[in-house]
Amino acid sequence: MKSLKMALLLILILLSATFDIKANSLDNSDCSDFEFIFARGSGQTLNDSDYKSYKSAIEEKLKDEKISFYELGEKTNGYPAISANFMVSLGAIVSAGESYKFGESVEKGTSELIERVKGESKRCKNKKFILSGYSQGAVVIDKSLNFLNSEKIFAGVEHADARSLLYATGHLQENIGRKPLIGVVNTFNEIVPGHFHLRGIADAAKQGVLMAGGVPVEFPAIAI
Repeated sequence: MKSLKMALLLILILLSATFDIKANSLDNSDCSDFEFIFARGSGQTLNDSDYKSYKSAIEEKLKDEKISFYELGEKTNGYPAISANFMVSLGAIVSAGESYKFGESVEKGTSELIERVKGESKRCKNKKFILSGYSQGAVVIDKSLNFLNSEKIFAGVEHADARSLLYATGHLQENIGRKPLIGVVNTFNEIVPGHFHLRGIADAAKQGVLMAGGVPVEFPAIAI
């Protein structure tokens, strides 16, 4: 009797393993190796010209790879990428992007992105994700990263518009995103005597940041 029970148990284990293998095989048959997730900017509609250009460029470069695409907002009641009119922008500034309509839009995008990555990771265990976004979409990606498995995120592409401004002012591409940006506030001016000497002090501070391995970014403030 004991032997029969052991035999039945062994058969059940083998059957279970067989079904699991078949189930995994079925689940993974349509899995891509990489999924590109795009978070559009403020006020943009789904599948607009920016997304189409982004998608076609990637498909052209990676035409021999098994890839897929997902645009945040495809889900019902998903990321709306709310238009940043005056009142929305004001709410975003006051709350640092955390509250009001802008914050609600970002929160929806963040939830959708996390849900998408976790759901697809469970369905396709070997899939990696490339996250792309700018403007409001970049905020969505930033807020999501702490909740995602970094091993699943192959690359993060965001804030391209902000980086382009830094490049235009002479910053080197190899530094941006790889070294910490350190702000140096300078109230130098030629009207207030107590601030006249601060240009040299700011330059010295910037040299110190460079020596420590950072990237100094100087900006002004009003002298009182």
